[in-house]
Amino acid sequence: MDSTRPACLVATTGNHESLPQRGATLASFILRRALESASDALRLPSDAILARIGVPRERLYDPEARVSVDEWRAFWREVVQFTDDPYVGLHLGEAIPKGALDVVDYAASSSPTLGEALERIRRYYAIVDDVAEMQIERAEGCVIVRQRHTRVPPVSSHASEGWAALMVARGRVLAGIDWAPCEIRFPHAAPNAITEHARIFRAPIRFDCRDTEIVIAASTYALPVVTADPALSAMIDRYAAARLAKVPSDVDLVERVRMLIANALCGGDPSLKAISALLRVHGRTLQRRLRGAGTSHEAVLDALRREHAKQYLARTNISVGEVAYLLGYSAPRAFHRAFRRWVGQTPQEYRQTLG
Repeated sequence: MDSTRPACLVATTGNHESLPQRGATLASFILRRALESASDALRLPSDAILARIGVPRERLYDPEARVSVDEWRAFWREVVQFTDDPYVGLHLGEAIPKGALDVVDYAASSSPTLGEALERIRRYYAIVDDVAEMQIERAEGCVIVRQRHTRVPPVSSHASEGWAALMVARGRVLAGIDWAPCEIRFPHAAPNAITEHARIFRAPIRFDCRDTEIVIAASTYALPVVTADPALSAMIDRYAAARLAKVPSDVDLVERVRMLIANALCGGDPSLKAISALLRVHGRTLQRRLRGAGTSHEAVLDALRREHAKQYLARTNISVGEVAYLLGYSAPRAFHRAFRRWVGQTPQEYRQTLG
């Protein structure tokens, strides 16, 4: 590129609306267990659901594999489509058996009290689910166990209700007592009827709240766990901590891919093959890891082009044809189509709106 051409934009780190937030994945075993429960307890066609989600069955049995938030959202969408049960989330949460949460369940089962069991679930929650956070807040006379989505919105109201039903059912098994929470809160609007909510929770139900919350009496929180085992608990803690350390944090990889693509747009090759070679990984491996982080090579490239196109067009001394060249398009027409898809305007119209 000669000296008369505009300088390429420099890739920077930081928050970008195009990038996924940290994590946003779930362990593949939780999808497997949810499918098994949907099949066994609710008589739903697990093979058909899995095929429509597009997740290979072998990935469900890989202990290190993760599923993206989009795949988890697709699971709930398909489950709802295959049943006319308006309480499918509650029923699925009830049906998921003890042990389904893998090492997290065993860490809870060996804890001395219900409160410590819930604390261990919170501590190792990312092993199962890095889409949301589990929080525990102590209040006067009670404890609030919360599922908060700080990275992506809740995937569905059924998923939120399923989580609450699972936590309460698991807590009753751990304590060996059929206790009831003080209150249940959900972030979604109230359904037409809450008869099953009342049967399962036996507590006041509130809707349109900020998060999914289970309010537990302090006395219930202090209940002993019937399977408590201090020696086993210490051993499981070591194993669970090691598993937690292996939970992929592919947001760093996404940022590296973003930087490499941004630099490649300055006269290089931003293709998947070229970026994979720079990272010294196979193209399929890179795509799988990006998919686990909730994105793809194509999505990162498209988002960067959109971001840089807007900045280039804000510079009145750069022609539209020049912008297309800088973004790696083979012809201005392809850039025009892409820009209209991004913002609903042609590049010239967008530039005019900037004055």
